[in-house]
Amino acid sequence: MKKNINKINYLSANAKIFSILCILFSIFCFSCRRFDNPAEEREYRTEKLYKNKKIIKIAAAGPWAQKRDGLLQGILYARDVINDNGGINGAMINLLVYDDNYNIESGQKIAYDISNDPEICAVIGHQSSSITVSNSLIYHFYGLLQFSPKSTSVQYTRQGLNKVFRNIPGDYELGKAASDFCKSQNWKNMIIYQLNSEYGLDFSNGFELRCNQNDIYISARTHYEAYDNIQNYLEDIKQWNSVYNYDAIFLAGTMPQIAEICSVLRDSGVKVPIISGDTMDYNSFFKIADNSKIDDVYVVSCFDPDCEKSDFVLFKNGFEQKYSRNIDQSAVLGYDALMAVAYGIEKGNSVKPSVIAKTLKTDRNMNTILGPYYFSSEGDSRGIKIVVKKSADGKFEKVN
Repeated sequence: MKKNINKINYLSANAKIFSILCILFSIFCFSCRRFDNPAEEREYRTEKLYKNKKIIKIAAAGPWAQKRDGLLQGILYARDVINDNGGINGAMINLLVYDDNYNIESGQKIAYDISNDPEICAVIGHQSSSITVSNSLIYHFYGLLQFSPKSTSVQYTRQGLNKVFRNIPGDYELGKAASDFCKSQNWKNMIIYQLNSEYGLDFSNGFELRCNQNDIYISARTHYEAYDNIQNYLEDIKQWNSVYNYDAIFLAGTMPQIAEICSVLRDSGVKVPIISGDTMDYNSFFKIADNSKIDDVYVVSCFDPDCEKSDFVLFKNGFEQKYSRNIDQSAVLGYDALMAVAYGIEKGNSVKPSVIAKTLKTDRNMNTILGPYYFSSEGDSRGIKIVVKKSADGKFEKVN
């Protein structure tokens, strides 16, 4: 009987040892898990961090050192609002900030830096369309969700990538809105003056295509370079005045150059209306251009400073109190971008980039400070209101 008991104890001890070895082996295999590709690893690592440690890692990429606008502050403010209110399903946002220096090479480098951290589920950025489009393929390969608040390039969402989003209307939508306003003002003949860039081309194409439908004649379409100076602008203006008949000028470009062009136009005696896009919708425009001469200048933009939505007013007051500065279009877009990503995480209860993307594309109930809107299958925002604003007393005011 004693031998049997000893035998049982021996077998029981061996069984315990075997069980412990199995557990240790499982832990070893678990920690050394192999993945077929970087995207699959990201799905696993981000979800593990979210479920086990209640942490959500999101990157913000842009030319932050240049302090171009309030985009980063808008993103940071959204993070603080979310975390101060208990996070997303109890998980806190860990925002990692990367500076691309507004340069394609620098942008590509930090895209790889971001992508090499498999615990980052999404990146908000970049500001330049050329950097955004260039990096989108890198983020796609590594399985990141990319949300751009500032890039309007048509190409960005037409590459067949399933995890790219933007909350700013695209170049064609803005161009269409500009043309429709020109029609409402009975401007029949237009000059298109565009920056020789992807943005200048896309925005001008969208405008001209709509002008064809609105029976607006394009008297001339000319371009300028980023390195051009006052003399170059004056030569173009001289040619317009000697050859063409025009009621207004459509200007496509970026700050601060477009502000300088507006000043040259007015100084040279051109008094016709000028209409441009959201890239000119900044108070800094009036610091560069001569405010006393900048009249009859219009912009189309998704930024409505007079919005009376309660959540917009709450954001506006809180942001301006915290940063001691007025909100601008970039601050609104940055705040909204992180809030949109947070919405996708909360509704899907997952930080897997594929789940966030699917949630954002199928949900129709998102209502942020930009108003109720949704995303197309390509990741473009749909339903965001575009407003027209006119220069007045050193700022752009909404045209009713």
